Amino acid sequence: MKKIKILFAAVVAAVCAAAGFAGCYSDPVSVEIDGETYVNGFYDNLYFTGFGYRESSTAQFETENHYWWKVDGAPFDIYCAQHSEALYWNPTAYCRESEFDTVQAYYADTANYDYYIGIYADDTAQIKLDGVDTALLESAISENIEIGNTAGTGGVSDPYKDIKITFSLNERTAVQPVLYRVSKEGLFTTSQGEWIIYGGNFYVFGLCSDEYTAYKMDSAASEYIMGLFREYGLLT
Repeated sequence: MKKIKILFAAVVAAVCAAAGFAGCYSDPVSVEIDGETYVNGFYDNLYFTGFGYRESSTAQFETENHYWWKVDGAPFDIYCAQHSEALYWNPTAYCRESEFDTVQAYYADTANYDYYIGIYADDTAQIKLDGVDTALLESAISENIEIGNTAGTGGVSDPYKDIKITFSLNERTAVQPVLYRVSKEGLFTTSQGEWIIYGGNFYVFGLCSDEYTAYKMDSAASEYIMGLFREYGLLT
């Protein structure tokens, strides 16, 4: 039998409880499994969704509020936890505390990823790219992450207002493109949300209300990415 010890982020749990948020819960900041401490927080700006476990799968062990699995096929010793009250599949990954810096550096290194383009929400139109200029692809992905993480983006005092454009809903190209990277073992991915094609250029998606907003990127990256969409028949 595994020996488990959990350390929770008490402040997060207390705030959720006090506010009475539906579906609000906290994951442990660390867990001790058979005397070894595991921690999360090593995969900033990535989504931990690329493996085969689901809520219907039989957990390898359980704690009071979580189901736990040992992740198969990972280059490191990794566990995932799914909160029993989560409204959807949204697991958290944990690595050995003693390997944290090594694991974090591995998933921060873009050399450990494959790059994809495709059409949003169409699994049949996701294309793995080979022999491409990953630096140009990464410049676009990095800008997307930066804009998404910056407070005030899209608001009155938008810090990216100098590169923001707006246009009517019917001016946008019908194609809903995606661009993302996935770690080579398939465990972590950047956002697979849609981008924008408008006026023959590739843009970071902003907001959609009565009109679209989007953000310009480096012209070389935009031109290169548009060329890839045409090359693979995703854009005519």
